[in-house]
Amino acid sequence: MTYQETANQIIKESIKSAIFIDENALSCYEAKSETEIYEESLSQELFKKFKESGISLAVHRFEVGNENETILKQYLFDNRDLVLLDWKLDGEQGEDYSLQFLSEIVNRTNIHFCVIYTSEPSLDAIYGNLLSYFSGKTSDFYLSLKEKFEAYEDELKPLFEKFNSFNLSANGRLIPELNKIEGGLINKLIAESHISDGLTALKHLKIAFDKYSKSITEQPEPEYELLSPDQNTLVINNTIISIVNKSNEATSDAQGIIEKFSNQIANSKNSFTQLLGLEMQSVFSSQSSFIDSSLLKVSKEALILHRKHLLEKENSDIPFKALVKNVLIEHANLSLRSAKLSLLNNDVLDSLVVDVSNGTPSDEELMSMNVFYNSVKINQIGQDIAHMVNFGDVFINANNEYFICITALCDCLRPDKIKSNYFFAMGKPIDNNLALKLGDSAFISFLSEKVVVSWVAQEIGEDDETHKFKPVYIKPLTYNLKTPKITNNKIEIRRLITKESQVDRDNGDFDWQMLELVATIRPSYAQRIANHAFSHPVRVGVDFVKKN
Repeated sequence: MTYQETANQIIKESIKSAIFIDENALSCYEAKSETEIYEESLSQELFKKFKESGISLAVHRFEVGNENETILKQYLFDNRDLVLLDWKLDGEQGEDYSLQFLSEIVNRTNIHFCVIYTSEPSLDAIYGNLLSYFSGKTSDFYLSLKEKFEAYEDELKPLFEKFNSFNLSANGRLIPELNKIEGGLINKLIAESHISDGLTALKHLKIAFDKYSKSITEQPEPEYELLSPDQNTLVINNTIISIVNKSNEATSDAQGIIEKFSNQIANSKNSFTQLLGLEMQSVFSSQSSFIDSSLLKVSKEALILHRKHLLEKENSDIPFKALVKNVLIEHANLSLRSAKLSLLNNDVLDSLVVDVSNGTPSDEELMSMNVFYNSVKINQIGQDIAHMVNFGDVFINANNEYFICITALCDCLRPDKIKSNYFFAMGKPIDNNLALKLGDSAFISFLSEKVVVSWVAQEIGEDDETHKFKPVYIKPLTYNLKTPKITNNKIEIRRLITKESQVDRDNGDFDWQMLELVATIRPSYAQRIANHAFSHPVRVGVDFVKKN
């Protein structure tokens, strides 16, 4: 199969459950109204076409108030792969309800696809509403900002018309024009908006003057990508959103919708990793299992007795929970090891070589690959084990110094045994270009597309003829944790320090530091750092004369 055909197959297999939401939606078993309502016919046609394509489609008739019903929203969005959402859920005034539902959709990790149905002749208003509502700021913020700059509205309008909302860096030419207003309006804008970046501040000023919907509640600003302006497809967070006109003949065609998504994904810059993630998720759902015959033979009484034994021995429930979860994860991992991924088929991979043979990945792409390979960010700390400091966790302090936990996993699960004394290695950021040249030859961690940390005690930036012969050390540091639980993504560490000149008579002071969780390094990468750090105590010092 070609890459395009493979993409189409992956997306088809990844969409198993969908839902259509419209104020005039009608289930396939209900009778139509006496007067013809287009959405009623569309509902039943969607149900029929999706069923023929092997996709389960639910239909929900929206009523005002649904947007606030928690249990209903769980039914609408839990375990869904695709949401078909009407743009105006209350006649001609329903955009706000659609945006509230869309906020639920883009903030759920399970929903990768969304279709917005609209009768609007122009889609500019839809794009404007999306950018305004998902800006990360509230309506109160924009109201206040607009009031402070209303006197300049006529002069600002020409700038707003030239502003590219999807490519912030393309607007640099507008800053000099902004500075011509009142002898330098950019400084006032930065001060009043409390946004240090001028282009970002200008983006929010434009939104303040636009007549589009704004969110009442503050929410994190999502990541945007305009996949195809011609095909009206964009990405917000991990959700690919396609805007479709209701009058289009292919509106109800499941295959047409799938092909639309696959065409846009296959032609996007990050298509391979997007498709790889979707295929892996599908394979996991269809081929992996957490249960086998040996597990079915274990009674709940036996498990509870084992828990009781560990609880008495460890004085904590965490070791038992960690054991059970790890067994289940390893079982799933082993069953996935033999899975065949169509994207890794030689024919598909060989066909892509032709496309990239004349290209060179950018530094940004190389950084992103290394971040993907060695670290993971957990957006929301869960319960139990995830609340505890764990092997490979990386934190940052107020001085931009990084700390990686290299304490053995078994001790992290049983902090009482080590009296909450943890081993860390300390590191500092290094130049990204240098990091890419070093690659796996150095003890470094790629934490984000902009931050790489070196864990060695020696400055890695030296470049003289003797440098490659010098030993490289990672020094393990012991810190006591006030509590091993991560609260609001933060922990507090402490250790006793003494003045170097008064060690014999100084009782020492506690060095307290507040650290914030940044990322978690994958086990093999963290173990490599830990192994080298714990070789530090076995070093031997010798003396030689040295030539100046």
